[in-house]
Amino acid sequence: MEVKSIPNLSKIDFDGVLKMVPTTVVEVIVKNENGILLGKRNTQPFHGMWHLTGGFVHYNEKISESDLRIL
Repeated sequence: MEVKSIPNLSKIDFDGVLKMVPTTVVEVIVKNENGILLGKRNTQPFHGMWHLTGGFVHYNEKISESDLRIL
């Protein structure tokens, strides 16, 4: 099955879609001898707060593929 690219949605349209369909997200924990890697948010909500790296799983994407993309 070929998946065609969809142009970026406006924030209003994107928020509307999120309310209508289930979504899957992954968060990735990166750990080494110094500890766990965290990001610091530079946008709202939660500006300035620390977080794990994560994101949405794309349509027809394997979770293992999304892990690598998000990393």
